[in-house]
Amino acid sequence: MKRRIFDNGMTTISYCPAGASASETVIVTFAEMGPIDVERPGFGELFLNKRGYDVISVQKRKENWYQDLSIEDLKQAVSEIIGRYKTVFTYGSSMGGYAALYFASAVGGRALSFSPRHHSYYALVGMHAYANQFEPNHLPLQDVADPSQEHLILVDPLQPIDGPYVLREVVPSFPKSTILNLRYTDHPSKFVLAHGGVLQNFVVDFIEGRPINERLLRSSRGKSPQYLHMLAKACFKKGRTATAMALCQRALSIRADHKDSLVLMERMTPKGTLQKRSSADALALA
Repeated sequence: MKRRIFDNGMTTISYCPAGASASETVIVTFAEMGPIDVERPGFGELFLNKRGYDVISVQKRKENWYQDLSIEDLKQAVSEIIGRYKTVFTYGSSMGGYAALYFASAVGGRALSFSPRHHSYYALVGMHAYANQFEPNHLPLQDVADPSQEHLILVDPLQPIDGPYVLREVVPSFPKSTILNLRYTDHPSKFVLAHGGVLQNFVVDFIEGRPINERLLRSSRGKSPQYLHMLAKACFKKGRTATAMALCQRALSIRADHKDSLVLMERMTPKGTLQKRSSADALALA
């Protein structure tokens, strides 16, 4: 039964055992950007519980990049619980991917981090007001990192926020970690794995220490509208309009209302023809 063990008014931490029987593994998960209802299940909570893993769920009431939560706060909240387990992991995506890395050493855990990013890197895409609105209470990642830990980080190196952050901050902080560069998966990369039907098994394989099947990850990308759209954008920029159009049509055959693909097709299509084509495609898929 889920039990709240920490609440500072902004961030909550809850203990979520999978069931009555003891598990040897606990996963500390961090909510990604978007969810701010701490009464709802946390990131990965239901899925991990269903697979038999106990969870410590870190959630927030506001998008503040967990700047209100210190390493000491987390340690004090979870140390007694963490001590019962043989293996500890941290897990998150985007903002949660950053937190999974930042707090990993505090719990002695190995991190699975999808598309980690830090708010300061939004300045790279011109979002200076957003980048500077958060009070920076956290230490630099390198100051809190355990460089001996072998984390797993998945990122699109071409993503203009995630790629530079991982290269400049994550790689130097965790030199023994594995970086899986999944080009054209954009942000967050986990969506592409989910679209391809491989995300849950990938997470379980990581927890269980099984080898990473990179070939399966890459082959599954073709089932993702997000990936197909990003690849189409790259082709269009290189003047390969016919290929870009085909990729957009393929994305729309998977999801007829995929907005990014529709917008890109509109840029590439003579005015007045896209609406008819999209309607025909939607009817064909029905």
